[in-house]
Amino acid sequence: GGRHSGVVIRLRVRLTLAEARNLAASKARGEFLLFMDDDNAAKPGEVSTLVTAALATGADISAPGNDYLIGDASPHGSSPAGRWLPLGAAVGAGVFKDVYGDANALIRKSMFMELGGWHVAHGRGGADSMGEDWELYARAVLQGYTLQAVPYPLFWYRQAPGSMDKTTSLHLYQERVLTPFGEQVPAGLAGALELAKTLLAERSEEPSVAESVSKAMAGAAARDQLMCAAFKHSHNKYASTDSSAGTAAAGHNLVKNHDFGNAVDLLSHFGKSTSGVVAGWQPFSDGYDWFEHGDTDLAMTVESLGTARGAQQLIHVGQSDATGPEPILLGARSRADTSEDAGNVLSADYSLYADLRHADGSQTFGYFLPFQGRKSWEWAAGVIVPDKPVASARLYLLFRHRIGTAWFDDVMLRPLTAADVCGARVKRSGAGVVFTRDTPFLVSDSPYR
Repeated sequence: GGRHSGVVIRLRVRLTLAEARNLAASKARGEFLLFMDDDNAAKPGEVSTLVTAALATGADISAPGNDYLIGDASPHGSSPAGRWLPLGAAVGAGVFKDVYGDANALIRKSMFMELGGWHVAHGRGGADSMGEDWELYARAVLQGYTLQAVPYPLFWYRQAPGSMDKTTSLHLYQERVLTPFGEQVPAGLAGALELAKTLLAERSEEPSVAESVSKAMAGAAARDQLMCAAFKHSHNKYASTDSSAGTAAAGHNLVKNHDFGNAVDLLSHFGKSTSGVVAGWQPFSDGYDWFEHGDTDLAMTVESLGTARGAQQLIHVGQSDATGPEPILLGARSRADTSEDAGNVLSADYSLYADLRHADGSQTFGYFLPFQGRKSWEWAAGVIVPDKPVASARLYLLFRHRIGTAWFDDVMLRPLTAADVCGARVKRSGAGVVFTRDTPFLVSDSPYR
């Protein structure tokens, strides 16, 4: 075949997602545009299928479905966690829910330019890059352009832990998404439309009675299983003995390099921040820094709200059908210096976060321990009581959606036995780690298995 020429745009300034896409579209020479984010991976035949659909139907927007994965692993050889298909140009439903399609869609360039491209908004908490596809597609349909749903999963979509679509309030979408609908109704009814959407968002964010009861029952079952003699740690470290070999024995911390004392590049010691040099820890999102200030710790600095810092480690736990499921203790220390008020809301955006893979190959996601953001060191810990044996766990240290720096140290993941603990809140004493009556029992935030 012939050689395909392309255009590479290297940005010297930071742009919002919408601005970057609009710039790329302005340089495109073809009849159609296809936007592919870094959490997307095209399946074979995506482009040809979408072009065929657009030419056959005359659609201005051809929106496919997707198979999605949890985490940042390659989709090759993976089984999807689930599938999402768009409904299409359903204007009534589109007021309240994004039914039109993902940004990964084939868009006729002439229509895109006539509509002014992606709407650019500068907001807090990543609001500049949320709902822009919903707003564009609603605007197109309301102005008489055609949107065609292509009911096939033509690309992979990776959902990262704590990502904006999983953690952001629906309220942050409203100002942008309601704009095209508000332009189509009499001025006196625009407020009613906004109120209806606000009430729906509030209701959507409240846990259902069934969810509340389920979490309460999970906590009660965990407490019943763990009611036994109090456990006292025999070492004076937070996390017992570091398990360099990853031996999955009860009582041993399975986190490699849990106190960040081992660096790959020993010349980086002298108080300088470096990226990705800590043994055993891989960067996540925009990565992390490593510091040595007498003691070692892992640092993450966020200078703009579009930046997400993180570190991750895959840990062999080794539970099996023979051993059965056993409780797992998570813990870490952290402190933060932030210049922006994050609303004092505890969330996965600043947390120790865990996803589990079970011995039967299924997965549960979204166990997290939030930090309060104090300037002094705080210790957070909790217990996961899995209903199936855990083969491995992926731990994340996350710091996003707030300006400043967070430091992490003494990360712990250790299996417990039913005779280990009694009660609840894990805290530190002179003798080591002890349990009191308030220990949080962590519940997965995802139904996928």
